[in-house]
Amino acid sequence: MWNTEFYKNYWDAGNVDFNFFDPNTFGMDVYEDPCTVINSNDVFKNKINKEINCLGTWCVDDAFNCVVHKTTECYNVEHIFDTNGNDFHDAKCKQIAGNLVMAYGRWNSQLGARAKHHYTDSINEKMTVYTKERLNNVRELIIKCNPDCEITQSTTQSVNEVISDRDEYLVLLTIFICISMFIILYTFYSIYKWCAKKCCDDVYIQQHTFSLNEV
Repeated sequence: MWNTEFYKNYWDAGNVDFNFFDPNTFGMDVYEDPCTVINSNDVFKNKINKEINCLGTWCVDDAFNCVVHKTTECYNVEHIFDTNGNDFHDAKCKQIAGNLVMAYGRWNSQLGARAKHHYTDSINEKMTVYTKERLNNVRELIIKCNPDCEITQSTTQSVNEVISDRDEYLVLLTIFICISMFIILYTFYSIYKWCAKKCCDDVYIQQHTFSLNEV
């Protein structure tokens, strides 16, 4: 799996002191109507700041705020199902309160970059951190809130059943290794044949020369 660097370095400790996200800030729990359309991250963040006390690792002045030029060292508004993903043909389907949570900015930034090229790996990482149950609940909520949104095939499948890009990578890597091994073995075989022929030729020359000297 193509995990983010933050996940690889810190997941062994888990979500201690809300290191990855604040579990009290899931939009589907905070909003009376989780289908509320959120067009601005500030709208969601202001709502959270009014109703939730920030107590986690990345709080700034006891609130869900960021300092200028340090926007990753704090809690950011995170789309659980990223807008870069291919779950729905229209990214607007995911612009609802129920798809949002306050997560560590650096992790959120790395997830966003990962989602552009390895969306399934990004989702699988979130499934580990947020739990599979939470992700499935959010996905079902998105569908419920947006019945007119056109969904892709991947949306109807279980999150962990979507084919990952890494599968194709592993196949290509296996083929590359097999071809490389064949070339290496063939090269060694060719060298062996050349050495064997060289040795035979040298022995023949020595024997032939000895016979001529005797005459």
